[in-house]
Amino acid sequence: MSYNNYMYQVIDSLPDALLVTSNVGKIKKLNNAAQQLFGFSEEELINQPISRIIDDDQVLIEAIYQHSYFRQNFQNFEVVCRTKTREKRLIAFSCSVIPKKIKGLEDIVYIGRDITARQHREQRTSTQYAITRILSESQSVKKAIPQILQSICQNLGWDLGELWTPSQYIGTSVHEHSLNAVLRCVEIWSSRVISVREFKAITWQTTYTPSVGLPGRIWIRRLPLWIQDITEDGDKRRSQPAAEAGLHAAFGFPILDDSEILGVMVFFSRDVQLKDKELLQMMGSIGSQIAQFIKRKQAENAFNTENNQNLNLRIGIHRGSVVVRVIDLNKFTYDLWGDTINIASCMESQGIVGKIQVTQNTYKSLRNEFLFEKRGEIEVQGKGKMTTYFLIGQKG
Repeated sequence: MSYNNYMYQVIDSLPDALLVTSNVGKIKKLNNAAQQLFGFSEEELINQPISRIIDDDQVLIEAIYQHSYFRQNFQNFEVVCRTKTREKRLIAFSCSVIPKKIKGLEDIVYIGRDITARQHREQRTSTQYAITRILSESQSVKKAIPQILQSICQNLGWDLGELWTPSQYIGTSVHEHSLNAVLRCVEIWSSRVISVREFKAITWQTTYTPSVGLPGRIWIRRLPLWIQDITEDGDKRRSQPAAEAGLHAAFGFPILDDSEILGVMVFFSRDVQLKDKELLQMMGSIGSQIAQFIKRKQAENAFNTENNQNLNLRIGIHRGSVVVRVIDLNKFTYDLWGDTINIASCMESQGIVGKIQVTQNTYKSLRNEFLFEKRGEIEVQGKGKMTTYFLIGQKG
């Protein structure tokens, strides 16, 4: 076996994608891993510009040469790539320039690893944290909903979010067997990078009944749903306007608490995207969180209206041992005191309305199951400075 054939076999056996291009980005060689990753055969990419798979290839090539000038390899440069079906992939490339005798005829070697799954995990975590924080800080449903739509879009990299409800805004629950709801869009958030004025205008005028359109199907099934390309979904009212606006993938989830449904949230992306089951599962949980938040606000408003009060709560938590003293054996009443009680009381009294403040040892005990935000140091009488945290919510 010749040395060249041996090296070709080594290259083809690599688990990472490998491409070789000319100094202007024309593809000269790719291995089997690259073909599988991008969905192209070798014949389809040889002598083609690398822009067939990399969105912003010129920026990458210039950066590679800048590092080469200083005799440095270009490591773990994250680039958005496209498969043959135009699906987005985030690839971490390590690149180097292979010098030749004639200057200006150098080759560039790219070794890439797909880190899309890692990106999706990070996006899901940041989305969950952001929504939990919004729900913990918002004083009303009307203030929370626009922030939720924006946060989901921005954290996941989607372009447009909608809220559909059968009521004027949101809050009137509909039980499981109701099939007479008429869904209307009552809130929209969209990214500035897309032009969706006509799509929005049509959306404001559109209504859906249960089982009709994506909002209607989510409503009747009480489950999150995903559409890889909305333009092929058969929605006679909005598929064509979506295509004209450049929108493709869509998903949505119900705002659901047990058998009561309050609304449906729907999101759109400019890209065709394969179904993400883990994302849908998380969104189902977020829908339940939102429903619980809405019902809690309804209960607070009802209490305040009925009692002519403005109910606000602070909660403080500390973890530790306590001393218990029985006061009355007949009624079995008892008293608690000790350092733990005193510190917990300080966490409450020096907390912020609408928040749960905890000590550092409480944070360490619960951080694997709950989301926290570090507040910093506060002065606690008799203890000096203590680091405290706000409990934001439960992890999904």
